[in-house]
Amino acid sequence: MEPPSYASVWNRFLAYWIDTLVLNIAFSLAALLAIPLGMANPLASSLFIGLVWVLALLYMPLMHASSQQATVGKLLLGLRVTGPGGIRLSYVRALLRFVVKVLSILFIVPLFFIFFSSKKHALHDKAAGSSVIDREREGEQSYRLARRVAAIFFVLSLLFGVMGLFFFGSAIVAAVSGIQSMTLPEPTRVEQQVQTYEANGVHHFSFQSHWEYHSPQPAQTPSAPSIGQASDATEGLFDLAKGGRDDDYAVMRLIVRGADVNARDAQGRTPLFYAVQQHHLEMVKALVFKGADTGVTDREGVSIRKLAEHDRSMQRALRYGRAR
Repeated sequence: MEPPSYASVWNRFLAYWIDTLVLNIAFSLAALLAIPLGMANPLASSLFIGLVWVLALLYMPLMHASSQQATVGKLLLGLRVTGPGGIRLSYVRALLRFVVKVLSILFIVPLFFIFFSSKKHALHDKAAGSSVIDREREGEQSYRLARRVAAIFFVLSLLFGVMGLFFFGSAIVAAVSGIQSMTLPEPTRVEQQVQTYEANGVHHFSFQSHWEYHSPQPAQTPSAPSIGQASDATEGLFDLAKGGRDDDYAVMRLIVRGADVNARDAQGRTPLFYAVQQHHLEMVKALVFKGADTGVTDREGVSIRKLAEHDRSMQRALRYGRAR
């Protein structure tokens, strides 16, 4: 009697891979069928999915103990599981074989036992007294085409998996790089006048500062106000100084926009000249603080100091922020 022809490790692996695909398809169909069957109730849906898992766990033992003595993957590739002496495997032995196989996969190391066995027995084969027989070598029929097709599909699936991991990893790296390159919001100091007071004969106004955070904006190259903007701001400063409202905040905003505090009009007068003339104390302080010339004289020979000659509060305002 000739010894049986044991299946190679490669063919056994391909058969297991096919069985894994079959089980994944079964799980997917079960998930899709849960909704059409009206299993909106979480408990009913869980029971249904649990039943599918139980059937999946019994899939290999039941198929190995059946008259076919093989799972779908083994049937396609011409492999057969036999018990001691070549007889059909009992269900108890098939279940034992499956449990040991699961443990071997979990611990990985027992899987290498098959490479040191002359009969290509894995640890679960030793535990159940089973063997995996190659039907093609026994001359039942040729399974070469099926094995080649399975090998090709396995290699393709492996390549697609590697490509998927590569693109997924690249997407993660790009996302992390994008997050790291984002410009974090920078705090902006905001000043607010809270009170005015007079000390040592000089009128003061104090500021309170706090920080505000704003969404990051694209980096821009700092640039000075354009000529048109500066001209408009200067005209606005003249109009403000000639008006009847003493608004030092508006003065500061116009200066930030590029207004020239020492610009002269057709009469040779500056915004400070008109602010003193209109008795805008707070505006005068803001202009002087920003560098306005207090020694200006217009075309008629009238000077700023002449305008404030009899106004002590205005004289103090013209010295605001400067050494006395």
